[in-house]
Amino acid sequence: MRERAFWIVFFLGLMTLSLAACGGGGAGTDGAVIDESGDTPDVPEEPPITPPVEPSALDQQLLQALEDRDVDTPQAPPIPADALVALGKALFFDKELSGNRNISCATCHHPTTGTGDDLSVSIGQGGSGLGSARLLGSGALIPRNAPPLFNKGLPAFRTMFWDSRVSIGQGGALNTPEPALNGPRPTAGAIAQELTTALAAQAIFPLTSHAEMRGDPGENELADAADNLEVWTLIMDRLVGTDNGTQGGFAEYRALFQAAFPAVADIDGFHIGHVGAALGAYEDLAFRALDSSFDRYLAGDLAAMTDEARRGALLRSRGLRPLPRRPAADRRASSRPRRPPGRPGARSQWG
Repeated sequence: MRERAFWIVFFLGLMTLSLAACGGGGAGTDGAVIDESGDTPDVPEEPPITPPVEPSALDQQLLQALEDRDVDTPQAPPIPADALVALGKALFFDKELSGNRNISCATCHHPTTGTGDDLSVSIGQGGSGLGSARLLGSGALIPRNAPPLFNKGLPAFRTMFWDSRVSIGQGGALNTPEPALNGPRPTAGAIAQELTTALAAQAIFPLTSHAEMRGDPGENELADAADNLEVWTLIMDRLVGTDNGTQGGFAEYRALFQAAFPAVADIDGFHIGHVGAALGAYEDLAFRALDSSFDRYLAGDLAAMTDEARRGALLRSRGLRPLPRRPAADRRASSRPRRPPGRPGARSQWG
């Protein structure tokens, strides 16, 4: 019995040493758990690598057509700061920016109407309602409809408005209806230096239009202002107040501006350039749309679009040819929009 006990203890000791040499804890040298039978469980295999899709004959035609047209994946700007976007969102939906406090940027560029207004020509201040249900009221018809805002913050968009009256050059110099903002050395340099995109520069000009947002002379202080610069100053007085924020304005806006532009030393240092920058940042981020099937196709995912979509893209790319220009008189006659329904004898401003 003693001899038998000796051999049992001896073999148990050998098993302990063997497990210790293998790393102990029931694991092999590579960390794989060993079951009671001593077999190593199956290690999950790496997922197979999907081979790249070979371009079909249709793909080759479409890719060549897109290359011929210089169509490429758009380059998105950096994501703007959260505080800047928050300020821009508040401003975008606020009627306080309009002379009679009856219209906001969102009225004509509402998210629920595709960032436009669903009208052939827009209805400015004095109207009521949104989208196709908007009524003329005492307002004015705007000569053109409201363009959508999708992707307008991309660097590729260097002009704004249907007539391109706001643009930004490669070096950042502005060309706008306000001479004080224009050129490499603008006289209103503090404002101009905040307007680093065409979208930001565009945002401050509907505020100066009597028909769009400003109102008629005699109706409010913005409408009676002598020039654009005075309009913009009065808007800032409404938002953040005067005398370093001690007179008028809104405490909420003072906090939003300070969070978005912490380098500005005092409340009186805020100006319309900060409004434009914030509006541009919000519109850029909120309406940035760069993940369509076509975007993914441009980025190299040839399976992103159906054959039907690729055939349509090929037809569209082959049809992108400039139309011959007609005489100016013909263009004016055919481009004048039809007046939408409104009250009889309503005042309008046709350009």
